[in-house]
Amino acid sequence: MVKVSKIYIKAGHIIVGISAQILTQSNELESEVDKNFQKILNGLIAAFLSENHLETTDYYDMLEKHLHHFGLRISKAYFLNLTRFFYEIIIKENQLIGLLRYACGALSKMAELVKVGTFGWRDLKLDWRPLYDLYLRAFNGKIEPSPKESLNKVLYVFAWFYDPSEHAAIWETILQEFSVGNQFQMDKFVTICWNFLSTIGLSVDEIKKYAVNTWIKEIWKMYLDAEMNASWTFICIDYLSEIASFSPEAIDMRPYYDVLFTKTMRSFNLTVREGKVSVGDWQEVSIMSHLAHLCAYTIGGPYSSLEHFKRLMRYIQFNVHPMNSGDHIDQISEFLLYFLTIFKVRIKEERLCERKRKCSKEHYLSDKDIDETTQAMTEICLMLMFGGNRENDYKVIYMLTAINREYVAPKMLDHLYSSLSAISEPSRFTIVIESFYMVIFEIIRQPDPEYRTPRHFIYDSTWLRKLEEERKDWPTHQPGSEVPQIHEHKLISLRAHAFYIMEIFINHIDVNDVDRTTLILKTLITLFSSFPLMDFSTAIQYHSKSMNEDDRLVCLLSKRIPYFVEFVLKKLLSAVTCLSVCPPKSSDGAAGLSMSSESQQQEGDEEAALKSGISQIVTVMFERVGDRLRARLFDILFDYLTTVEFSSFLATELLSAIIGAATWMSSSAFRRFAEFVDKKLENLLTDDVQKSKIVSSSVLFHVLLARAVYSAPHDIILENEKVLCDITELLLKCHAKAIFKIGTVGVRVLINTLSSICTEATASPDNETFKRPLNEWNPIKEWAKCTHYKNLIIRWYIPALPEMKCAQRIANRFLFPYIEKLKSGESLDRETLRNYTFHVMSVIEDIDLFKHPESLQFVSDIYTPHQLPLPPSSLGNSCRLEYELKGPNGENSRELLVAMVEAMTGHVQDPTTLTDLAIIAYICLGKRQNMYMNNDIEKSLPDVHRILMDSTYCRIVKASQHTMDELAFYRHSHVVAYHKCEIQAPNDFDQRILTVLTELAMNDYEKVQNCARMYLKLNLTQLLRCRDMIIPKIVQVLTDQTSNNKDRLNGAIGLMLSINLLDSINPKIRLIIWDACLRIKTMDDALVCQMFECIHKTINKIDRDPIFRKEASLLSIEQDKNCARLGALIAKNPEPFLTPESIEKQRQSWRQFENSRHTLRAHLVEQLFAMHIRNKTLHHTREKLARSMVYNCQREAADEKTIRLLLTQLYDEEYDQRKEARSWLAYWLWKNKPKAVKVKFAPPKRVAHGVALESGIREDNIWLAYDSENLPDTEAKWNSMTFVEKEFGSCRWPNTLLVTRKRKDGPPLETKILSAADNAIIDFFSNPASCALFFEHRVLEKEEFPSLGRAIFKIVKLVIRNYPNATMPLQMFTETLKKTLNSKDRKEKLMAAELFLGIVQGLKHRTFVEQNAFWTEMTPRLNEFFNVMDEAEDAWTVAIKSVLYQDSDLRRLWWFIESLITGVKKTTTTNDVVQAFRLRCLLFRRWRYGEIVNRVVAIAWSKLPFSITDSLRNAIACVLRSSTLVRETNATASLVNVDSRFYPETLDETMRKFIEQIPMLKVDNEGTVKSSRSDPTLTSLRERETGRRRSSSPAMSENKMSNIYLRTLLEYILQYYENSTHSWTPALLNALPKLMEFANEDVYDLSEETCKNVDISQNAAFLIHDYMSGSWLAEQHAQDIVKAWHTTFKSKTWRVRLAVVKFIQASVYSNMFSMCAESRRESVQKLLFEALFDENVTVRKETSKCLLLFVHCGYITISSQKVEELSTILATESTQEVRVHGAVLGLGALCLAHPFSLPLEILKPLGVLNTCRSSRALIKNEITMILREFRRQHRDDWEKTKKVLGAKLSFDIENSTAPAYYA
Repeated sequence: MVKVSKIYIKAGHIIVGISAQILTQSNELESEVDKNFQKILNGLIAAFLSENHLETTDYYDMLEKHLHHFGLRISKAYFLNLTRFFYEIIIKENQLIGLLRYACGALSKMAELVKVGTFGWRDLKLDWRPLYDLYLRAFNGKIEPSPKESLNKVLYVFAWFYDPSEHAAIWETILQEFSVGNQFQMDKFVTICWNFLSTIGLSVDEIKKYAVNTWIKEIWKMYLDAEMNASWTFICIDYLSEIASFSPEAIDMRPYYDVLFTKTMRSFNLTVREGKVSVGDWQEVSIMSHLAHLCAYTIGGPYSSLEHFKRLMRYIQFNVHPMNSGDHIDQISEFLLYFLTIFKVRIKEERLCERKRKCSKEHYLSDKDIDETTQAMTEICLMLMFGGNRENDYKVIYMLTAINREYVAPKMLDHLYSSLSAISEPSRFTIVIESFYMVIFEIIRQPDPEYRTPRHFIYDSTWLRKLEEERKDWPTHQPGSEVPQIHEHKLISLRAHAFYIMEIFINHIDVNDVDRTTLILKTLITLFSSFPLMDFSTAIQYHSKSMNEDDRLVCLLSKRIPYFVEFVLKKLLSAVTCLSVCPPKSSDGAAGLSMSSESQQQEGDEEAALKSGISQIVTVMFERVGDRLRARLFDILFDYLTTVEFSSFLATELLSAIIGAATWMSSSAFRRFAEFVDKKLENLLTDDVQKSKIVSSSVLFHVLLARAVYSAPHDIILENEKVLCDITELLLKCHAKAIFKIGTVGVRVLINTLSSICTEATASPDNETFKRPLNEWNPIKEWAKCTHYKNLIIRWYIPALPEMKCAQRIANRFLFPYIEKLKSGESLDRETLRNYTFHVMSVIEDIDLFKHPESLQFVSDIYTPHQLPLPPSSLGNSCRLEYELKGPNGENSRELLVAMVEAMTGHVQDPTTLTDLAIIAYICLGKRQNMYMNNDIEKSLPDVHRILMDSTYCRIVKASQHTMDELAFYRHSHVVAYHKCEIQAPNDFDQRILTVLTELAMNDYEKVQNCARMYLKLNLTQLLRCRDMIIPKIVQVLTDQTSNNKDRLNGAIGLMLSINLLDSINPKIRLIIWDACLRIKTMDDALVCQMFECIHKTINKIDRDPIFRKEASLLSIEQDKNCARLGALIAKNPEPFLTPESIEKQRQSWRQFENSRHTLRAHLVEQLFAMHIRNKTLHHTREKLARSMVYNCQREAADEKTIRLLLTQLYDEEYDQRKEARSWLAYWLWKNKPKAVKVKFAPPKRVAHGVALESGIREDNIWLAYDSENLPDTEAKWNSMTFVEKEFGSCRWPNTLLVTRKRKDGPPLETKILSAADNAIIDFFSNPASCALFFEHRVLEKEEFPSLGRAIFKIVKLVIRNYPNATMPLQMFTETLKKTLNSKDRKEKLMAAELFLGIVQGLKHRTFVEQNAFWTEMTPRLNEFFNVMDEAEDAWTVAIKSVLYQDSDLRRLWWFIESLITGVKKTTTTNDVVQAFRLRCLLFRRWRYGEIVNRVVAIAWSKLPFSITDSLRNAIACVLRSSTLVRETNATASLVNVDSRFYPETLDETMRKFIEQIPMLKVDNEGTVKSSRSDPTLTSLRERETGRRRSSSPAMSENKMSNIYLRTLLEYILQYYENSTHSWTPALLNALPKLMEFANEDVYDLSEETCKNVDISQNAAFLIHDYMSGSWLAEQHAQDIVKAWHTTFKSKTWRVRLAVVKFIQASVYSNMFSMCAESRRESVQKLLFEALFDENVTVRKETSKCLLLFVHCGYITISSQKVEELSTILATESTQEVRVHGAVLGLGALCLAHPFSLPLEILKPLGVLNTCRSSRALIKNEITMILREFRRQHRDDWEKTKKVLGAKLSFDIENSTAPAYYA
C-alpha cells in the first residue's frame, strides 16, 4: 500500500495541522476544519459545474478566509486533482469571466501555501497550448472584460507541470509574438516567459538540457544587453534565483558574479562626490530585493559568491556611516533586511527543517560561510542603528544576532556600555536601548545545537569587571550583593551580562523621559520573563556537578534579583507619584490633568505605551517571584495604596493597572484589596453622591481603583463573588456617567472572564516548577528556556458549570433587569436612558453564550434562484461552549434583546441611544461576516512575547512558555473569529433584526444612519437574501410624495447605495429600485440634490459587461464532461447537489434565470420609455436619469428607439448629456461593428543566418517593411496587398498568420444586414442639419476641453467603418474637416484633429478609390494647415501619433506618410516651430519603418545647418534618436541581403557625421585630442575680443555652424541616454575626451561669449557627470575607457583634468567589480597619483577625495613604499609647494580612509603629518584639517585609539583643534 503524504503548509502562522497541541479540543477541531474545507470545495465544484456565478462568489470568499486561518491540509494527490480541475475550468471555451477569475484566484491562493518545489511535471502533465492561446487572447484585448491580471497570478503555477521537453517549443512560440530587440515589447515578452517557462520540479540534468541550453542563457544575454532603461530585468534575476535556490548544481554562476554584484551595488541609490552623482539608475534600484534573494542563495558551495559579497559590504561601508545620511541608507537597510530574511530561511531549510533543501549538500552553507557572511555585515548593521529607517535597522540587527550571536552580541554590548558615558551624544544611549529590547533574548538564551555545532568561546569580561566596581555607587546596590568572582572568571557565555544590563536599565527608569522608559520596561519584561525571579544562588550546592563555572557565576549573581524586583516596584510607585504632580508631555497635549472633566481623561500614545509597559512588567514580576518575595511586594504596594490619593487621571490609571496586574496571582492579596475598595466605596458613595452627576476627585480616585478588582481570574471571582457584586452594585447605582461606566465594564469583564476559553497562565509548567524546592529543579535549565511546540504543554481554562452558574447569576442581577426596564418603556431621563442602553450594549458585546431561538422559520429569496446551501464556516462545538446564557425565567436572551430593540426604536428619539440599539441589533445576529483576520498571527502578539523565541527558525517553533501561551490564545481567538464569520441561512428572526437596522438606517439622524448602514453592509450576503423585506421599506421612503423629511430620504438613498441595490444586475430588483429612484420627490435641498447626483453617477459607473453570452460548442460540452469527471474525484462525502442530475438541473435553472433577465430588461426599457422618457410632467433630472438607465439596460443590444434617443441627445444643451450620449453611441457602434474577415496566411520560411535570436529585418520579412519603391499606389496593387498588423516575423514566423482578407478576394469586412438602428445612425450623419448641430456643439466645448475627445473620433471612425456602402456620412465628415482646416478659429482647428483621426481610422477597410480620393484632396490642405495651426499643435500631435500607430501596417497610409515627408522637405521657408512639428510627426521605432526613418534623417541633416532655435534642433535630435532606436531593434539582425535603405544608421555612424562638422571634436592621427583653443567657449578673453571684432570672417561663421552641430549632438546624446539600453559605444568612447573639455560644472568667468554658450557647457556637464560617469560599463568597453581617461588627462586645461578625476571617481565606484581587473586598477592608480601632484589645487583636492574613497573600499592600496615616497617629499624643504601639498593630501587620504578601524599602516602617515613643520599656510591648514577630521572620526573609541597612537601623537592631535569641534 502506498502511503499518502499530507501537505502541511503555513501562511505565516501556525495552522491546525501543527498546532494541535496548543489548541483546545484539537482532535475535534481538526476534524471540523477538514469537514468545513471539504464542504467549501464541494460548493465551489457545484458552482463551477453549474456555471453558478453568483454563489461562486460566496464560496470563494469563504475559501479565502479558510486558507487565511488554517492554511492547506490536503494530500498531494488531492492537490493535483484540484489543479487539474481548475485548469479545465480556466481553459473551457467561452468560459464566464467571473468563473475564470475565481478559478485563477482559488488555485493561486492555494499555491501560495505550497512549498515551491513540492510538485513537478512528473506528478502531473498539463498541455500549455490552451493556456497560451487563452492568455494571448486576454493579452491582446480579445476577451471582455479582460482576465489578464487573474491569469498572471496563476499561470506560473501551471508552468510547474509542463513537460520540460516542451520548453523549446514554448520558447519558440513566444518568440513568434514579439520583436526581441524592441525594448518596448520586452516587458510583455519576459512576463509571458515567466508565466510559461519554469525550472521548478525539474532535475539538474533536465535544467541543463531543456532550460539552460535552450532559453536561460539567451535570457541572460538579453539581460546583459539591457544596460539601462529596462524595467523587465527583475524577471531575469528571478530565473537565476530560482535555479540557485532549487538546483544550484545546474549552472555555474561564477562568470556572472561581477555583473550581478555590480548591479547590486548600483541598486543602493549610492552617490559619490558629496551626493552630486548617483551610482546606478532606476533599473537597478527597482530590482534590489530580487538581487538580495539571489545573493542569499549563491553564498556557499563550489560556486560560492561569498568573496564578492564581502567585497560588496566593504565597498558600501563608507556610505553607511551616520555622517553620510541620505536615501541610500534606507535602500541599503532594505537590502540587508531582504537578504537576511532569505538567508535565515535558507539556514532553516538546510539545518532545521525535517524536509531539507533538495540539492547536493556541498551547496549547503557551512559554519564558515555563515561566520564570514555575518562578519562582513556586522559593522554596517551596527552603523545602521544610528541612521535611516530604525524599524528596519533594528530588524536587521535582530536577525543578524539570531544567525551569529557569538560574533554580533559582544559588539552590541560594547555599544551599550560605551554609550553610558557618551555625554556629547545623549540620544545614542536611547538608540542602543531601542535596539537592545529586540536582541536581548537572543544574547542571553542558550545556543541551539540543532542550528550549528556548539562553539567554545571565551568572551572578554573587561566591561563586567569595570561595571562591578562602578555599581557600588548605583542606587540599586545592596551590601552583600557583590560577586568578586567576576574579576577572575573567564566567560564562556553572555548570560552574566543580563544582570548588569538589568541593573543599568532599572537605574535609568525616568518618568521624565517616557520614550526611553517605555523601551527600558520592554527590555526588563523580556529579561524578567527569561529566568526565575528569585535568589537561586543556593542551587550550586544541589546541582554543582551538572554546572560549569559560568553556571555557578550566574547562580551567584542571582542573589541580586530580589533587590532588583523590589527596587523596580518602588521606582514604579515613585513614578506614579511624580505623574500625579507633573505629567509628562504627550502627543495629545499634557496628560494627567484633573479628573473632573471627562475630556481631560484622554491619554496620548506615549502614556498608553507607558501604562502598558508598567502593567506587563508588574504582571511578570508577581508571577515569577517566589511566595515570600511576592508577599513582601504586596506589603509595599498596599502600604503605598493606603497613603496616597490623586487628582490626576493618568497617575490613578497607572496605580490601578499596577494593582490589577499584581493581585491576580494571589487570592489573599486580592481579597485584601477588594475589601479595602468595598469599604471605601461604601463610605464615599452615599445616597447624595449616587444621585449626583458630578463627584469629587476623591470619589473618582477610589472608583478608578475599583477597576483593578475586575482583573481577577475565574477562580478568584468565584471565591469573591459577593464582594465583587457588592462593588458593582454600588457603581451601577450612581448617576454619574464616569462611575456608571466603570460598573458596566466590571459586569462585562466578569461575565467574559467566567465564560471565555483562555490559557491558564497561573497554572503554567514554569510556575509549578518555581514553587518546588531548589533541590528538585535546576534553575540553569530554566534560563531563557525555549520549548519546541511539539513538547509543549498548554494549560487551558475551560469554563465549567460553577463558572457558568456564576455568570448566569451576575447576568440575572446586572444585565437582564436593565433589558426589562428598557423594554417596558419605563419613563427615563435622557442620561439614564443612555447609560442603560450603553450598559446592555457593552455587556453583551463579547459574550458568546447567546444563541438563536430554536423555533426558526427559514425564508427564501424571491429575486434569485439560489441552488446551493450557504458556504459554511461553523466549526461546531470544537471552539465554543455548549452552555447558553438565558433570561431569568429561561427565556432566549437574543429574543429578549431583539424585543427590547423593537420596542425602543418606535419611541426613542435620542441619536446616541439609537446608535447603541443598532449595535445591539447587530450583535444579536450572532454571526459576523468580514471579521478582521490578520494573516500573520505572530504579528498579533505583543512585542515582548514576539521576541521571546528562538528566531533562527524564522517563525515561532521554539519559544518561551509565555510566548506559546499567548500564541495559543491568539490562535484560539482567530479560530473563533473564523467560526463567527459564517453566513446564517435567512430566517424570520434575522429578518426582524435586519428590519430594525433598516429602519435605523433611514432614521432622521445621520449618526444613526451611518452606524446602522455600516452593520448592514457587514452582513451584506445575509442581507441580500432578505431583500424582499428590505426593498419595500426603501421604496416606500423613496416614493413617498407626501413627506418632506429630507433626512429620512437621504438615509434611504444612502442605504440603497451602500448595499449595492442600485447597481444590482438583477433585473427584478432594477425594475423596482430604478422606478423608485425616478419617482423620488423633488426637493430644493442641497443634500438631497447631491444624493440624487450620486444615484446618477452610480448608474453611469455600472460595468459595461456584455449582455449576451456565446452559445456552447461541441468542444465546451466535452470540456464540461472533463470538469464533471474531475469534480467527482475531488468531492468527498458528496452532497445531494453534486449529483449529475442536480448539476444539470442547476445549470438549466441558471440558464433560465439568464434568459429571463433579457425579458425583464426589455420590460424595464418599455417602462422607462412609457413613464419617464419625454415626460414633461417630470423634473428634468428624472428624465436624464431615465435616459442613463435606458442606456445601461440595453448597452450593445439597444434598439432603434434607444438609438434615436441617443442621437437627439448628441446636441443637447448640457455638456454632460452630450458626453454621455457620445460615450454610449461609440460603445454601441464598437460592439456592433462587422468583424474583419480573417483568412489563414502561410508566411515564408525564415532564413537563418546562424544567430539564435536574430530579430529585426531579414530578407524573408522585408516584404512587411514600408518600401517607398513598392507602395500599393494602384488599385491592382492595393487589392493584392496582404496587410499584416503587429510585428509578426521579427524573430520567428508562426506556422500560420490570421490576416484580413485581400480586397481582390472579397470585401475585408463581413457583410452586415442593417437594422433599423443602423439606418437611424446613417440618416443622422447623412443629414447636414443634424451633422452641423453635432459638430457645432463640439466646437463650443473646445474652449474648455481642448484635448482629443475619444468618443468623438470613435463615432466618426465607426460610422465610416461599419457602413462601407453609405457614402453620405463620409462626405459630411470630409466636408466638415475641409471647413475646419480652412478656419482661423482655434476651437475648430482643435476639432479638426478629432475629425481627421476618426476619418483616417474609419477608412482602413474602404476601397482604394475612396481612400485615394480622400488623400488626394486632403494632403494639400493638410500641408497648408500645418503651417498655420499654431496653438492646436498638441492635439494634432496626438492625432497623428494615433493615426501612425506603429503596431498597425502603415502601408495602408502611404499617402499620408509620403505627404508628410514631402511637406517636411519643402518647409525651409516656414518658421522653426512648424518644421519641428513636422519632423516630430515622423518618429518611428519599429524595424518595419527603417526606410521612412532613413528618408526623414536625410531631411533632418539637410535642415541642421539652418536650425537656429532650440525647438528645431531638439526635433532633429529626436529624429536621429528614433533612427538609433530603430537600429537597436535590428541589433541582432545580420542584415544579410537587406538593402541599406531599410535600416538606419547606428549611433556611431551618426556621431561620425557630427564630428566631421565639428572641428573641435576631431582627433589627430595619433589619437590625441586637438587643442581646446579652437573652442570659443574655452578661449581666452583676448581671443574672444578678437573674435568679436572679426565676426564677419569665415572662421567665425564656421564656429557658429560648429556650435549648431555641437548643441544638437549634445541633445541627441542626452536623448539617447534617456531611451537607449546601451550605455557605451565606440563613438561615445572616442568622443569622451573632447566632451570632457566642455563639461564645466562651475562658472569661472562671466564673459559675453561664455554666457552665450553656457548651454553647451551645462549640457556637456550634465551628460558627462550625470549620465556617463555613473553609467553601466560593459566588459568590452572597460579598457577603452581607461585609455580615454589617460588621453584626456594630458589636456593643458585644468578644468578638463578636474573633469577626468570626477569622472573616474563616479565611474569606478559605479562599476567596481569590473574595474578591479589588475591592469585597470594599476592604470587608475597611476593616473590618480599623477593628478595628486597636478599644478592646480582644485584638481589635487578632488584627487584626494577620490583616493580616500578608493583606499577605504580597498580598490587602491597605498604601499609602504609609496608612503615612504610621500614622506620624503614632505620632509624635503626645497620641494615645490605643489608636490608637498600633493603628498599631504595623499597621506591624509590614507589616514582618513579608515573611519571605523585603526590599522597600523596609518600610524606612520599620521606621525609624518604631525611632525611636519612647514611654514607654508596651505600646507599647515591642510594638515590641521586632516588631523581634526581624524579625531572626529574616532571620537567614539578615542580612549582605545589613544593607546594605539601613543601619548605624544594623541596629545598633538587633541590640540590641533578646539574641543567644541567634536560636540
